[in-house]
Amino acid sequence: MSEPTPIRALVNDALLKIERGERTPRSEREAPPAAPIPVPLVPKRFTDVRLETYLAETETERYALRSVKRWVDLVAQGEPPMLALVGPQGTGKSHLLYGAAWALHAAGCRCSCFSWYRLADELRYGGASPYNGAPLEAHEFRSMLWRSKAILLDEVRPTAGTSFDDTELAKLACHCYDSHLPVLLTTNVSPLADVLGPAAASRYSQVVLTGRDRRQA
Repeated sequence: MSEPTPIRALVNDALLKIERGERTPRSEREAPPAAPIPVPLVPKRFTDVRLETYLAETETERYALRSVKRWVDLVAQGEPPMLALVGPQGTGKSHLLYGAAWALHAAGCRCSCFSWYRLADELRYGGASPYNGAPLEAHEFRSMLWRSKAILLDEVRPTAGTSFDDTELAKLACHCYDSHLPVLLTTNVSPLADVLGPAAASRYSQVVLTGRDRRQA
């Protein structure tokens, strides 16, 4: 009789163990492969930006770049920093925010990116899920947002002549602060308290950028 092949020998051994009531020790079982980290959902304009491609021209921009890199490092270590980039248009705040999203992805960290002008409408009226297109009610969007592992929120500004924006942003700041969730946001509104309220703004470390408007170059 021919010798059993290695695969057949393994199968026979497993069948014998089953007949004897033996189980393979947990330490010897193969762990299931880890699910891949989803690619961050970023606007098309920012699919190729990275922190390494941000060209800081002023001291405040260089400080902002260092601050964002530090924020990414802390999030990768499991810390929950809350950082706000505040400054005029065209200084590269969105570049830094989406560069941070790609840096987190490279570090194996899940994150969620939102533009406030769209998210504000979705928190008012509901809309399609950015992940699978399923229709969501406004309260379901809020629940999805609050379940995020790390939140990156671009272009925070008033979108209505009511208290909606500062109320929603203040609730988000309090939730993230209480739940140890990291946040990175950008805004043209200075001081930050004008759009979040003083209590919510105080939960953020704020970096103010100055520089020319790169959009007009």
